[in-house]
Amino acid sequence: GGTISTVEAFSFDGADDRVHVPNGVLNNLSTGTIEAWVYLDNNGSAFITSKQNDNFNSSGIFSVGSTSSIGGGLAGGDAGHLYFHAQNGVANAESTGTVATGAWHHVAVTFDATSATFYIDGVASGTTSGDYRIPDVSGGTNGGSTNIGGWAYSDTSGILGTFDGKMADVRIWNDVR
Repeated sequence: GGTISTVEAFSFDGADDRVHVPNGVLNNLSTGTIEAWVYLDNNGSAFITSKQNDNFNSSGIFSVGSTSSIGGGLAGGDAGHLYFHAQNGVANAESTGTVATGAWHHVAVTFDATSATFYIDGVASGTTSGDYRIPDVSGGTNGGSTNIGGWAYSDTSGILGTFDGKMADVRIWNDVR
């Protein structure tokens, strides 16, 4: 497999920053890896990647401290824990370890049709069984919003979730690394 997208060096204020990426970046992945270097100012709610389609289908949400509910709405979580919401109707995967604030950490999630596994600084931090493929949601009529550093219902709507800190070397792969 190859890299689908690579992005470097962002600073997010935790209020309204996000980077729009093409909707195809987080679409129709039967296997994959999302990874990034993060420096968190706040580990209570930090959205690394997200995809929202037609204001109702949330997918590809990789986050710290909060996540999406099983139905696709904003949901709280445990500070510092990594979460992965592959698609609505599938329970979220959650890391066993935590990501601390005030230092750079490498975080990753690998996923496929049987499980999602988290890594913090290269060390495995929990595996959750389930179908964590990111579905094909490209056919919606209202477009979508695919982002790094935030989560929004559409490209023109307000932000549901943000990222407070710095992020570098965001990589989305179409295979398990």
